[in-house]
Amino acid sequence: MICFRLLDAKDPAQPLADAVRALAQEKPTRNTYQVDPVSYRKIPNAPFAYWASNEIRKSFYTLPPFESDGRTARQGLATADDFRFLRTAWETSIDYKRAKNKIWFSYAKGGNYSPFYTDIFLKVNWAYNGSEIKNNLNEKGNIRSNVWMLAETESRYFFQPGLTWPLRSSSFSPQVLPKGCIFSARGYSILAKEKSLLSILGVTSSKCFDFLFKLLLGRMGHPEFIIGSLQKIPFTPEAMKHQTLEESSIKSWSSKRSIDSKNLTSHAFYAPALAPSRVHSTPDSK
Repeated sequence: MICFRLLDAKDPAQPLADAVRALAQEKPTRNTYQVDPVSYRKIPNAPFAYWASNEIRKSFYTLPPFESDGRTARQGLATADDFRFLRTAWETSIDYKRAKNKIWFSYAKGGNYSPFYTDIFLKVNWAYNGSEIKNNLNEKGNIRSNVWMLAETESRYFFQPGLTWPLRSSSFSPQVLPKGCIFSARGYSILAKEKSLLSILGVTSSKCFDFLFKLLLGRMGHPEFIIGSLQKIPFTPEAMKHQTLEESSIKSWSSKRSIDSKNLTSHAFYAPALAPSRVHSTPDSK
């Protein structure tokens, strides 16, 4: 099978003609691929990824998948009535972690492209383990929410530290999910051993991981980064053994959060950008 990759061409007619002419002269361009269709089967779900090399295809059956060694990815809560059950953090009263009558819990619901860090600014009504959501029924008497599907997720993974990401984005951009949060059906979550999360953040934020993810999805534009595909991506613990990987993740997270500390509505808010405490602490003022 001969394939021509012309995704970056504004008008593919002329580049296609040039590629066909070059192939006829036995001088194929770098955007020309000759692929055995049987090789597609080496990648889970057999996506039409003609641009993948044999080495990349091989990694899918020689390396363990992401969903192994204590790593997992899960879909979370869909309230089925966000207007009723969701609020922004500044709309809710302050309730402390040990308060018996706590109602509002931090809720990760995807959002914009924001690698390493994003503020979890939404709250969900999860009073009494989500009793209102669990008893919100439709006309047939069935639960509107997807909570009936989440028994294991609710009991094992809600409120645990992890990573989360928006469902659709230009690139895969996982972010730190702090302890004590509930994640949503569009803000998926990666759960793993706590000591390995920062290393996983570094690996999954790489261009290489983004390429493999999109390869598995069969799309290189703005795909939906679904957990079913994430679970099958080749992943080896060897990738997390570099100490600088964790250090770089912490540095990247801290840098993004420091920008948000000027935002009045953010949990990271410290002081306005021109507050004296900020001006006097800048390197140029020393």
